[in-house]
Amino acid sequence: MKSMKRRNEQSDHNPLQQPRAIFRSFTQLLVLVCALGIGTNFAFCANSETSRNLIGQNWYCTDNYQGIHRYSFSTNGTFTEAFFTSTPKNLKYWNPGATAIGYTIISPSQIRILDSSFNPPFFTVHTLTPQQFTFAQGNTSYICNHIPPPGDTRANASAVASETAQGIETGRRFFTGKWVTRDRLQSAEFFPDGSCVITSHVTGSMAIDITMYKGTVRGKSSISSGGDGIDCAGEVSFGRAGPNKIEFAVQSETIDLYRGSANAPKPVGALTLEVAQRMLNQQINQTTVNNTLLTCRGCYDSDDKEDNDRAGVASTYSEPMNQFLIEHGYIHVDAGQEAFTAKAKRSRYYDFNDGAPGLRLANFKNPRLLTSRITDPKHVPIEYDLVPTEITESFFGKIQEVKSFASFSYEDGAWSMCIACRQ
Repeated sequence: MKSMKRRNEQSDHNPLQQPRAIFRSFTQLLVLVCALGIGTNFAFCANSETSRNLIGQNWYCTDNYQGIHRYSFSTNGTFTEAFFTSTPKNLKYWNPGATAIGYTIISPSQIRILDSSFNPPFFTVHTLTPQQFTFAQGNTSYICNHIPPPGDTRANASAVASETAQGIETGRRFFTGKWVTRDRLQSAEFFPDGSCVITSHVTGSMAIDITMYKGTVRGKSSISSGGDGIDCAGEVSFGRAGPNKIEFAVQSETIDLYRGSANAPKPVGALTLEVAQRMLNQQINQTTVNNTLLTCRGCYDSDDKEDNDRAGVASTYSEPMNQFLIEHGYIHVDAGQEAFTAKAKRSRYYDFNDGAPGLRLANFKNPRLLTSRITDPKHVPIEYDLVPTEITESFFGKIQEVKSFASFSYEDGAWSMCIACRQ
């Protein structure tokens, strides 16, 4: 009996049994911590197995567009994302995101991304083991493992660092100095010590204000790794546009700056009636959406003369005109989509014009200025003759006089014109 008791005592203290007891204690503690941590970002609380498999290593992922990414998930509820990108000399390097991104494990199959730039804000997990991770985010799917891609080596990283340093130094030499707009109202200056100043004297439209407001910005500049871009104080980014020219974009407008006043084009004088009339004569009959119905660029084939839907109508003159062309067999409608028929495509008025094919409806001739003084180049009243083609003679009936407006702008040392053609 004593011998039996000793064996029982030994089994009670068997070290092989201790891990189970420790695991039970850890599980109980985990449940307690998760219960107390409700409302905080304990990523491991949602699913401990998912958390163990996900966290603590680099995942190298290839997406369904053959892009390569690196994801690293940490225990503090954040992950980082980097992209395997090529330098101008085609060396590969990791281009990391600016900040760590928050996440929460909702379930073994779903990770919530705490960043509004992700839409939808979820990683949908398909498989997750210590060696493999497959998931989807929106329409992009990823296959991941722990094997770095070819090119992710110390030697390559050293070569990239050298190329980046050379690019930054080249960019610093290029951008250093003062840059001004043609009207001298806006300027940017970059100094050898990395400081910068942007000044704007523009009032009125924010769309043409270099700093998005009137005033001065001072700060440090940051040059892109390739040396072809720079920003000042994180406010405005400039790109190289020529040997003595840089540019930046605000909304839909591009603003040019030149290296010192000597390289800036001279301010343009007033638009004269003679220049305006000459430009009207030269450009009045250019293809526009109002004298040609255009088709989408991607579906045009110069050899396509068949009656199909490969030449969908992308612009409209007016609903009555479209209905007229449908009734006369130049347009057919299939599932709500209008497309040119073989009759239209075989017409001599169907041709490739100004970057897209189209069916010309009329010719514009004999433009006339309806003003004796141009006060606003953006809004110049004009008149011209609308001459229908053989296709549209029965629609228009005769030559019509059309009153409209022409908009003139001065760009890169020359005037350009756009006609807002309306009947």
